[in-house]
This record gives sequence, C-alpha cells and structure tokens, in this order.
Amino acid sequence: MVCSCLERGLSCHQRLTPILVDGPSKAKSRRRAMTNAIFLDPSQVRYTQENIFDKFTNNIPIKDTLHDILHGFLDADDLPPIRVWLHEGEWYSLDNRRLWVLRRAGVECILMENGMNRPTLYTEFSQKNRNSRQGLEVNIVPKYAGLCLGALSAALD
Repeated sequence: MVCSCLERGLSCHQRLTPILVDGPSKAKSRRRAMTNAIFLDPSQVRYTQENIFDKFTNNIPIKDTLHDILHGFLDADDLPPIRVWLHEGEWYSLDNRRLWVLRRAGVECILMENGMNRPTLYTEFSQKNRNSRQGLEVNIVPKYAGLCLGALSAALD
C-alpha cells in the first residue's frame, strides 16, 4: 500500500506517540488511536459490511461530510480515526461510513487505528465482516424506512 504520507515526513506504517486534542472523549479516542497509529490509503482498505446507512450516528448525512471535505470546509484529518483489522493479509474497516467518505473524497493517506492491538475489537470485526464481495463494494441505504432509494442515489451522485 503506497500513500502520500511521505510528503508529511512519515512512512505509511509508522507508529506515533500519543498526542492530546481538545475535548475529553475525543481526546481519549485520539490518544488510543495514536498509540496504535497506522497510515493507510483508504482505497486499499476493505469494507466489512455490504450496506451502510446514509447518515452517521449523529444523523449527519454522509454526503454532507463528503461535500464539506471536497469543498474545504472540513479536513479529512478532523474525522475520528477509522479502526481497521488485518484479516488474511487485507485491512478491513470497522467504520465503513467514514471509509466510504474518505474513498469518495479521494484521500490517499490518513491515520487509522490498528485494532489488532485491541483484542476486544475482534468481536466487532467478526460481527460486521459479512461482505460477500470481498469488501470491495458497499451499498448505501436510508437510515430511516420509507425513504426512496432512487432519490438517495440521485442525491449522492
């Protein structure tokens, strides 16, 4: 996996020391991720699920986050790190919506959290790893029943 981390002065798989960021819960998440840091090209990370909701847990549409990254209102590095798991020589995401956004935004290299150092994530990986297409594709489905899939597809394009 080759990514553009060299321009940052880092190798793709370089482990970093913990850093502090604002906010108590985000700081804890970022410190843990930085302890298990790995830089990967999102296009080389596979999806664990076949379907993802069109909105994040906080109800922000994934297409809005994509738009904000593409138009410079949001930096991809400001998203929480994607948790990844190495399985049969391939990296798989435990955070498929964020992965979709980063792939569509054309991000070539970003900090991810190597979940292999957190055995408790194996259960989550095992439950999510249901993609019959080797994790190469994902479908976007409405978070709430009753939405028109055709309108959603048109809105995402």
